[in-house]
Amino acid sequence: MPPPESIYEASARDGALRQGEILSGLIQRVVDIESLKEGTPRVDRIAHPLAIVVSQDCDLDWDFKARNNAADTTKLMPSVLFSQVTDLETMKFRSEMKSDIFRRARKNLELRYHVLSAASPGVDSLGDGMPELGIDFKRYFTVPTDDVYRQFALGQEIGVQRRAVLRPPFREDLAQRFYFFQARVALPE
Repeated sequence: MPPPESIYEASARDGALRQGEILSGLIQRVVDIESLKEGTPRVDRIAHPLAIVVSQDCDLDWDFKARNNAADTTKLMPSVLFSQVTDLETMKFRSEMKSDIFRRARKNLELRYHVLSAASPGVDSLGDGMPELGIDFKRYFTVPTDDVYRQFALGQEIGVQRRAVLRPPFREDLAQRFYFFQARVALPE
């Protein structure tokens, strides 16, 4: 396995989000549809201990430039696509994770899952490091782009942190595998 320094780099404190960037403490807000019947919508907060950006890097860069320079508003992204991330040990004990599936997933041979090596403290912007991480490509979500940048502005007050970014070619490998899984064609049973 390559050393963490060749796989990751510490996240920048500011600037555009990056494809393959790992965040901790991201908050997703979801309207409780049932509360609409009551007349007052309730917004639930879903805290994501770890999440990784899977939106395209070029789109994220164009969006950031458009937001900060009042440039071409056609480049603005309404939402950022994320995938949930868990430590590999937690993923190992999920009900759907049979031992043979986990064995293949750990080697990145299982289409639905992607495993990332541990990150040393030197490549984690918090200096904590991260254990081996597991990504289940069925567990993805979006957060409005404005919300993500507002959470960064509040930072430590709400707990969101930019941690580490996958370097090429590891970033491209993750993107290719994520979109390959999403591009599956449904076949009749």
